[in-house]
Amino acid sequence: MAVESAMTPDGLDERFDPRFFHRAARVVSPLVHGWFRYRLRGLDRLPSGVPALLVGNHSAWGTAEILCFLVAWAETLGESRRVNGLMHDAMLATPLVGAFYRRIGAIPATSDSGRAALSAGHDVLAFPGGDIDSCRPFYEPRKVRFGARRGYVRLALEAGVPVCPIATIGSHYTWLMAPGGGLIARTLGFPKRLRAHTIPLPLGWLAIVCAIAMFAMHLLPWWGLMTVVVAGLAPNPVRITSEMLPPIDLRAATAHLEGDAAKVEHGHALVYGALADAVARMEHTRPYASS
Repeated sequence: MAVESAMTPDGLDERFDPRFFHRAARVVSPLVHGWFRYRLRGLDRLPSGVPALLVGNHSAWGTAEILCFLVAWAETLGESRRVNGLMHDAMLATPLVGAFYRRIGAIPATSDSGRAALSAGHDVLAFPGGDIDSCRPFYEPRKVRFGARRGYVRLALEAGVPVCPIATIGSHYTWLMAPGGGLIARTLGFPKRLRAHTIPLPLGWLAIVCAIAMFAMHLLPWWGLMTVVVAGLAPNPVRITSEMLPPIDLRAATAHLEGDAAKVEHGHALVYGALADAVARMEHTRPYASS
C-alpha cells in the first residue's frame, strides 16, 4: 500500500508539527494521567548529546502506550529533543489517523527513514514486533514477540547509535485480544497484500457483535445494547507503566564477532533479552491488571 511521500531530499519527514505535537499532548494528558495513570521510569538513562534508537514492546494495538509515552516525553523533555516514531505504511495511509500521527512525528517504518532521522539528530522510536506483538491474545501479558524481525538491529549498527529498550506493562489489558488473528490474516492473504501477519480481535468488539445479534432477535433491550457498545469500544482503565532500560552500544557489544549475520543475531539477543526480562519482572510485581 503506497503512502504519499512528504520527504525532503535527505529523507526527513516534513509533516512534523512541533506546535501541534505539544498541543495534542496537553489535550491527551488528562486521559494519560487520569484513565491510564501512566508512569515512565528511567528517562534519565537517555544518552545525552547523541540520538538513540528507542525499542519497545507492543500491546493491544499499541495506541495507548504510544500516546502515553509521547505525552510523558513532551512533558519531561519539552522541545529539547525530537522523537520520530516508525509506523506501518498501512496506518500512515489511513485517512485522518495517518495525518494525525504524521504531525506528531511518525515516519514510514523503513531503514531509510530511520537512518535519515538519526542522522538529523532525532531519536527514533521503534516497535519491531509490530502487529504480531500488539495483537497477542489476552493470556500472554508477559510475552514479547519480535518474530524474525531484525531491521532495528541493522539500523542501530549502521547508524552507530545506542539502543534504549523501553519495557511497558499494563497496556496489554487496555483491549483484551482474542486468539486467531494470525490464522484469519493468513487465510485472507494479508502477509503478502498488506504486510500484516495478524489482525486484532478485541473481545469487546466480539461482544458488540453478539449484542447486536441479540438486539435484532429482541433478546436485549436498546439500553443493554448501548451499554455493551460503550464498554466494548472504550479502553479499560488500567495503569500503564514504562521503564527505559540502560542503553546498549551494539557496535561495541558485537565488535568481537565476524560477519554481519552474527552481529545482528547477537545484538538482537541482547536487546530482546533485556526487554523480555524487564517485561516479565514488571508483570511479576503487578498484583492485578487494574492496579
